[in-house]
Amino acid sequence: MAHLTNDQVDAYWSRRLAPADLLSLDGHIGECQRCRETLMAAAPPASWPTAEELAGHLEYPRIEEYVKGTASAEARAGVEGHIAQCAICRAEVEDLRRFRAEYGRHREPARRDAGERPFGIRSRWWLAAGLAAAACVAVVVGRFGGGAPGFPVLLRDAGQSLGLDSHGRLRGLPNLPNAESSVLAGILAGGDLPLAKPREELAGNGGVTRGASEAAAEFAVTDPLGRVTLEDRPVFRWTALAGASSYRVRILDLDYRLVAESPSLSDTQWQPEKALARDRTYSWQVTAVRRGAELHAPQPPSSEARFAVLDNSRADRLTAALAHTPVSHLALSALYAEAGMDRECLQELQALEAENPGSALVARLRAQVTAMEPGQ
Repeated sequence: MAHLTNDQVDAYWSRRLAPADLLSLDGHIGECQRCRETLMAAAPPASWPTAEELAGHLEYPRIEEYVKGTASAEARAGVEGHIAQCAICRAEVEDLRRFRAEYGRHREPARRDAGERPFGIRSRWWLAAGLAAAACVAVVVGRFGGGAPGFPVLLRDAGQSLGLDSHGRLRGLPNLPNAESSVLAGILAGGDLPLAKPREELAGNGGVTRGASEAAAEFAVTDPLGRVTLEDRPVFRWTALAGASSYRVRILDLDYRLVAESPSLSDTQWQPEKALARDRTYSWQVTAVRRGAELHAPQPPSSEARFAVLDNSRADRLTAALAHTPVSHLALSALYAEAGMDRECLQELQALEAENPGSALVARLRAQVTAMEPGQ
């Protein structure tokens, strides 16, 4: 595209450009400093929204709850009353509805074809930030006003600024694979974490040993327990049994075949020398010897202590993400969520929350993970 003509500048500010032309122009000014300066110099003063104008529109969380169907009856009535009178907010409701429909329809194909962007999003990022100006003005303000880093910042992440450009593409993490970048863009635009379904075989959590004696009640396995591990040589931990002279750990597959066994141990943790097979679920038990008698943890009626080792593909992606400097908490939270590693996902979201105090976006993501926990 050549440099902007006066007619194009006038059409931009008077909002006479067709959607396709607007997106093409927006892509051009994102790369051309000369045309950015030309466009900004021609901006009419009346185009910039005042504080009073911004305050008169619905905030993003209210619109999101309304579109997702989670708003209360009173809140829903309030939104419907407002959008009946406000064309801007009514348009944002429809935009978010279209985006959620497109995201759900194209999410799986996008994962299968990491090199192809599944859909285009003309992101109204200013709505997510609580603004309500015209879309063409918001694009310019977000990119070039107030010392912004080239895009509107939605989150701080390990010292980095994350946001979306006007096409809905992720900005701030340039080295991510296309598939992961698309997932994070969808999350920042109001989508959900890619949470894995709970593994039925991990429902048992080991419990506390019962049946041998009251003294044995303190003796229990602690980790790994009911979770997926990134490590194929996880460290096994348990509580000490008073008076025990030694411990021994046994790892079994789901057909109760012995996979690995420790030597006699005096410590309350052990790491196997050989790697366990990935994409497998195992159970394990620790046996304590005290005054010549053996006591087991767990033992019936407690449930088995089970864990799963992450498959190679997801393990490789997580290992690569952990090797990035600085590490992205948002990227890791999405990868952990997809792997079914909820505990680690929550830890990354807590780190993200520390950088973004009071963030409704982070709070929403945490709520999605905790809702997957047993008993929720």
